[in-house]
Amino acid sequence: MRILIGVVLIFIYSLSAKGQDTLYLSNGDVIHGEVKSLSKGVLFIETPYSDNDFEVEWVKVNQFQSNRTFKIILSNGERPTGIIEMTSENGDIKILTAEGAFETRLIEVASFEYLGNDFFARFSAELDVGFYYAKVNNLTQFTTNTKFKYDASRWGGIASINILQSQQDSVARTNRIDADLSFKIKVRRHFFTSISTKFAHNEEQKLDLRSSYQLGLGKFIVNSNKAYLQFTIGAAVTNEVYFDAENTQSKSVEAFGTVEADLFNIGDLNFYTKASAYPSISDKGRFRAEMNFNIKYDLPFDFYTKFSVNYNFQNEVVEGALKTDYVFQVTFGWEFN
Repeated sequence: MRILIGVVLIFIYSLSAKGQDTLYLSNGDVIHGEVKSLSKGVLFIETPYSDNDFEVEWVKVNQFQSNRTFKIILSNGERPTGIIEMTSENGDIKILTAEGAFETRLIEVASFEYLGNDFFARFSAELDVGFYYAKVNNLTQFTTNTKFKYDASRWGGIASINILQSQQDSVARTNRIDADLSFKIKVRRHFFTSISTKFAHNEEQKLDLRSSYQLGLGKFIVNSNKAYLQFTIGAAVTNEVYFDAENTQSKSVEAFGTVEADLFNIGDLNFYTKASAYPSISDKGRFRAEMNFNIKYDLPFDFYTKFSVNYNFQNEVVEGALKTDYVFQVTFGWEFN
């Protein structure tokens, strides 16, 4: 019986030790556990003997042993995904990726985070809502924004849907819906391929449905642990259906250019903006543009508040529609990651 219990205990220990990381610090301490991330020069490791994660200064790590995969950001902007090997005390690091191994220095590693093996470890989501009511004319406005994100080693996907509904006495109800499903596939170093599908419904512009299918090539200009800046160029096939008097329909081929920027790790603030221009190839002289901007402030327990601006413009519209439409939103939300 004792032998059986011993075998069971050894088996349980081997399971718990599997994937365990080990840190050897410059002061001689050794820490066993699971490294979660490195951010702003501080490494976070979860241990079985502490309720809270240990925080260790990255420059005080002499050796780092792990067989798990991390998403890494280097100071030169490169973002490899692989296993980190650090077996000497001179600051040399080897990163093992799917494309092969390469060496770098400890001070060149800006940040990294564990890339889990299961779906939920790579999945994140955001949901925020806003509501406004004014007694004058019984004006009510409701908005909701939802985003799902999935990150793998060489590709990532984002799905989002934004809904705005507004109504008041003696004025027709206004609905605006934007949906987006996009994928980015890393092709080499700072370059990626972008594949996306976008849908839009906007009653201010008498747009019943716009569906756009886009293929592009992009490049990261800045890609660090505090910010990224990227641009994408490509082509799109766009179908539009309007609910004007003539039920206008159109199909066109467009070129597009997109600039996207994100500033994060600024305390609890996050600044994000994305601007896209669509000059038509098949309908000469036609042009439309989209712009999104938001400021997000993190609150305790994964809650946040956000201020957003969404802007649309098109130089050719059907009768009775507006060329320009914009929305200001203040919302409260929660994120899962």
